[in-house]
Amino acid sequence: MIDIPEEKYNYVKKQVAEGIVNPLKVYIATGTPLPKGHGRLIDADEYKEHLYACETNGRPLHMMELNERLATVDEAPTIIEADKAESEDKE
Repeated sequence: MIDIPEEKYNYVKKQVAEGIVNPLKVYIATGTPLPKGHGRLIDADEYKEHLYACETNGRPLHMMELNERLATVDEAPTIIEADKAESEDKE
């Protein structure tokens, strides 16, 4: 993740659209911007694998057990912190 001012991001995108082939600029131009006010981002696939691995006695988890484990999503490692400044503006 990199933090680039929007005007510079748009400038790099324009350069790449016009044929600039600098690999770093291409990576930036084809990257996915995070939406303003996003929540914290976790590796959901890794978390799902963790949940599925939590079988007891070789049987799948009952719905109540699964819901209890889903409640532990707050404990999942954060990859990117929430954009609190933006999300606080929405309140």
